[in-house]
Amino acid sequence: MNRNQLLTLLSELVACHAPPGEEREIEAVIWREFEATHPPTGSTTGLKVWQDGATNIYAHLPGQGPKVMICAHKDELGMIITHIQPDGRLKVTNIGGALPWKYGEGPVDILADDGSAIRAILSVGSVHTRSGPMAELKSSRALTWDLVTLFTGLAPDQLAAKGVHAGSRAVVARERKAIQRLGEYIASYALDDRMGLVAIVAGLKEMAQTTRTEERPDCYFVATHGEEIGMLGAVRAAQVLQPEICIAIDTSPVTHDTPTALDPRPSSGMARRPIITKLTATPSCVWPMSWALGRSRPSILGPVLTPGGSSRPAWPGAPSPLASPATIRTATRLLTLTHWSM
Repeated sequence: MNRNQLLTLLSELVACHAPPGEEREIEAVIWREFEATHPPTGSTTGLKVWQDGATNIYAHLPGQGPKVMICAHKDELGMIITHIQPDGRLKVTNIGGALPWKYGEGPVDILADDGSAIRAILSVGSVHTRSGPMAELKSSRALTWDLVTLFTGLAPDQLAAKGVHAGSRAVVARERKAIQRLGEYIASYALDDRMGLVAIVAGLKEMAQTTRTEERPDCYFVATHGEEIGMLGAVRAAQVLQPEICIAIDTSPVTHDTPTALDPRPSSGMARRPIITKLTATPSCVWPMSWALGRSRPSILGPVLTPGGSSRPAWPGAPSPLASPATIRTATRLLTLTHWSM
């Protein structure tokens, strides 16, 4: 995949709505990309694509090396309706750790039972009032979820008829998620982990061009469910596959004390025993993978970074460097390097 193809796919994935537990929209794109991957003519290797009961989507590219699980999560941060007020306004809280001041007042999409989007406005209230918490918010109080509502203009019975109820998810409106190009940088909501999904699709397509199975690991590319609420899908996939090596591709800001240059080059480390790792993770989010495999404390391979990014919107934070085909190729080669280093 070239640079334009990567960006086109990234834009399409970012536009998809996929809060945890309501990931149908993005799953259609992932299925399409996995199933459109074909080994070259003359290859005896078949590619198998399937989905498990946890909604993880797998693409198995057989090889004669170690069993490797390469995953990226398909869910994003969002909101969940907690209750509906008599006037139809909706109370919400976060799902996955979203913060209301990151979203700000503005349009959001509520996902109805049939998958359609119902437009709403995330609102705190008018600044031209002395009632409520507005005076405190201006000077001394943090904006928290209990202070915001979603306004649709619909009564409770109308919302129910459209399939909106307590438990329905909501996300930032689609037009607010469009990728912004800033020279060699991009910014948008949901780069975590749409960039990772682009990476595994590109890696799968490139590795599928190897006709000799002895030249590659036994690869399972997995788009996982529910990372934002506890790595649920990745843990399930690891339990099912029992890989020798697990590589989770994710995006993260680089902290000041991390000696990593924020450019297209991934940095990598190697270990000579079974590895379970999230490439940009701290040990706290690595250990559940170890438990899933029934193994002792894992080695940490990394960091191997898809450049920059965060679950949270890039406004007004620093934008993320543009991923390049070289990044994807290097990450793909990492699998072969890992094979030969063991």
